[in-house]
Amino acid sequence: MHGLLGLRSATALALILALALPVAARAEIGPPTEAAAAEPEQKQDQTKPQKKKRGSQRRETAAAASETEAPPPSRTSSRSKHARAKSGAAAPQPVSETPPPPTRTTTRSAKAKPTPVATARTATPALAPTQQMAAQQPVATVRPGKTAASAHPTVSVPPPIVAPAPPPVAAPVAVATAPAAPAAPELIFKITPLATSNIAVFRRSGALWIVLDQPTSAAAFEIGGPKRAQTQPPKRTALGAATAFRADLPDGLVPSVAKTGLSWTVTLTPANDPDPSGPDARIVMVDNKPRLQIDAPRGSAPVTLNDPDSGDMLLVVPMPADVKGYDGSREFAEFELLPAAHGIVVRAISDTVGVTAGADVVAIDAPGGLKLSSAPNLKDPTQQVASALTAEMGPVRIFDMSGWRGPKRQLVLRRRELEQVATAKKEPAQRLPTYLELARLHLTYGYGPETLGYLALAVQAEPGIEASPEFRQLRGAAYALTGNLEGTRDDLGLPPVYDPTDLSLFRGYALARNERWGEAYQAFHSGVPLLSAYPDELFRPLVLAAIDAATRQGDTGLAKTLVQKLEEREALRRPTAAAVSYFRGQVLAGEGDAQGASVMFRAAALSRDPWYRARGELALVEQGLAAGTMETAEALPRLEKLRLAWRGDDLEIRVLTLLGQQRVAAGQPEDGLSALKIAAQISAETPKGEEIKRSMTRIFDDLFEANGADKLSPLRALAIFQDYRDLSPSVARQDAVIERLADRMVQIDLLDQAADLLAKQIEIKTEAADKARLGARIAGIRLNDSKPDLAIQALDQSNADKLSDDLKSERRLLRARALSKQGKVDEATALIKDDPSPVADQLRVDIAWQGRRWKAASDALGRLAGPPPGDGSRIDDFKARLVLNRAVALALAEDQASLQQLRRTWWPSMRDSKDGELFQVLTRSAAEGGLDLETIRAQVAEIDMFKGFLAAYRKPPGGA
Repeated sequence: MHGLLGLRSATALALILALALPVAARAEIGPPTEAAAAEPEQKQDQTKPQKKKRGSQRRETAAAASETEAPPPSRTSSRSKHARAKSGAAAPQPVSETPPPPTRTTTRSAKAKPTPVATARTATPALAPTQQMAAQQPVATVRPGKTAASAHPTVSVPPPIVAPAPPPVAAPVAVATAPAAPAAPELIFKITPLATSNIAVFRRSGALWIVLDQPTSAAAFEIGGPKRAQTQPPKRTALGAATAFRADLPDGLVPSVAKTGLSWTVTLTPANDPDPSGPDARIVMVDNKPRLQIDAPRGSAPVTLNDPDSGDMLLVVPMPADVKGYDGSREFAEFELLPAAHGIVVRAISDTVGVTAGADVVAIDAPGGLKLSSAPNLKDPTQQVASALTAEMGPVRIFDMSGWRGPKRQLVLRRRELEQVATAKKEPAQRLPTYLELARLHLTYGYGPETLGYLALAVQAEPGIEASPEFRQLRGAAYALTGNLEGTRDDLGLPPVYDPTDLSLFRGYALARNERWGEAYQAFHSGVPLLSAYPDELFRPLVLAAIDAATRQGDTGLAKTLVQKLEEREALRRPTAAAVSYFRGQVLAGEGDAQGASVMFRAAALSRDPWYRARGELALVEQGLAAGTMETAEALPRLEKLRLAWRGDDLEIRVLTLLGQQRVAAGQPEDGLSALKIAAQISAETPKGEEIKRSMTRIFDDLFEANGADKLSPLRALAIFQDYRDLSPSVARQDAVIERLADRMVQIDLLDQAADLLAKQIEIKTEAADKARLGARIAGIRLNDSKPDLAIQALDQSNADKLSDDLKSERRLLRARALSKQGKVDEATALIKDDPSPVADQLRVDIAWQGRRWKAASDALGRLAGPPPGDGSRIDDFKARLVLNRAVALALAEDQASLQQLRRTWWPSMRDSKDGELFQVLTRSAAEGGLDLETIRAQVAEIDMFKGFLAAYRKPPGGA
């Protein structure tokens, strides 16, 4: 039994040692960023001795502690010291200058900023502003600290808010007699955005902050005043859709804000205190929960930034020109309302505090309501320690990879050695430490799948290992390297929060691999100071993804800083030369240097790297088309090559989208829509895919709604419509397009194709009147095409009872015509016997003529011709032809009496017509030398009086 207990104890100790992943407070982060380099030298000189002193004290303390330790068991791995220190089994921890915070356990639900553990490592400088500012958040921000439920007891009665008393009557006299003259301004800052904007201006820690609710590329900054030469340009930091300017401010200068047109002017004059006219703030109860409400209309969305001097998270609401700031500070248990020359500035003490800018007010509240107290400062001491450590030591390193890989570039040898160690172990649980070491080793080389494989072996050896936060962090990082967003979410948590640890880098990489660039940018922003300590194999993919996210979000400052870090790695120069060229081009383009950007893009396009070669070429084409220096004829062949040069991911989608648009512009709509369709399929169920579909719909509308297809042949237009008819947003619009296409086909005598196209519409029509109208149109087209059988079929398929009289008459005439063409003269005649219209008489003439029923034809022609003019005046050619045809019908009917009567009544009007001579011959009797019946029968040709009616079906409905 004792032996079994001993074995179990040894196994447990091995598990503890294996799980003890070393945690360092901070590693060296390489050369300072551009923002940090711009800090005044005097300030840096003051901070360095203090930090060196603190670092030396830590090293002395650690050394003193290590001298008293007993010699630990020997381990071949260099990370054994960290494992023993973390497990607490071998020796006590070295004493830190500050009280150690509680042991940090990372879970997905934890929102607090991790508290660093002081070690013997030398402290590094604080974060630069561009590295510590979080991205803009529209409603609220989360700050490290206790939640509202546990930070302070709830106070049921809020402190009274005393409204300012009205000024005394004598106040104007006192002001008027004051002898002091206003001080002259010493500095003037002028900010000119490109659009109407709001602004916030406040002083803090010897600096002036100006926050503009416009992107950084949309605002120009100018400096004036007597002290202009001694003033450094402000540091400009992109905060998503907002921009922060930070300038070192001499003591005694007070800002005032004015606006002229689009420009904002911040004037700095010597004064004791700012004196803005602040908006009204009051405590209100909403659902029995206290909230601070400030009357401040038309405020912008809150901007979240981190003050690099204090480490505080600030929520800033830029305001319009007619809303000023506060003249003093008001501190509550969970937040502090800071003084501001313009706008509203809130320092969040609790991570539950949220700020919302509405149409008329700015509200500050928490999920359970604010905790109100009149105490001047109730900030939790633990939060003070955590904030001080974070500001002093910077981001926290969770993965200290310095002891994970051994000699550089000896992966194969080290792996073989560890695998032999694992094989020698008899029990699976004894192999667990080696599996974990193999996983960490492969992670440092960027091998995500291999890392996951060894971690899976670790789970087989000891299933309970999955509950360990350190194991989940390691596995989550490996998932991120493979682009597995679900696995990363399960182990590391998504979406990213402000988390200055290694985890934010891997979150950002997983999001970037899945092209969620906005979230990736936020994640990278809080972790980039840790990148410099990573080995080359991990540094390269992480920094490239971070640069890509920054450029896509328009943060050229961060991108420029990261490109410089990338160039500083000598080992990475050659394999990343193309990437550096491309991203330098993106940075220059963001700064407005189009010529310099073009040079960099061209260098990338001429490189051997297929990925950046394609991206560089696409950037050149996009740049040329946007600037108007490249025509569609030049862009098309280059885009066609790009289409074959790279397949997959966002690049192919961008190439296909631009190719489709340029094909349409070149008069190739079917090819353009084909390229866009492929792009939409690749990006299906994404915002980009929906955008491409909307673009295709606009092209379809331009073709068929705006008559753009009139430039195409009818068959070509029909083919495009049949392939992309689902782009039409409504059935009614599709019907209109189909009928317009059918009209064009009829006009060029493609009668059969037009009728077939319309026939399909009858099947999908739901209204009886629509079916009947469409059936009549098809029947008319079929009769023009000499296909009476199909005309009757169309009429039969569209039969309906309740129709208008006009539509009934039209359909009856068409059916009679079709029946007559089928030789069914009696049925045709009976169908229109009660129709007295002239069109019916025209049809009767045709039916009777075709059936050689001359008497019926003569009667119908008589009705059509009407009575002769009473004065014997000349008649028009159409009426003369009717009279002549009636004469032929009477002659063939051998009705000499009616024929002679026709001659007597019509000859005066027919004498001068073009048919007058023939009329005279036809109406003579045989004795007078008239034509015999056989001669007349031989000369009679079939007439078509109804063709005028059918001709209307060759024209668009309502057309001429």
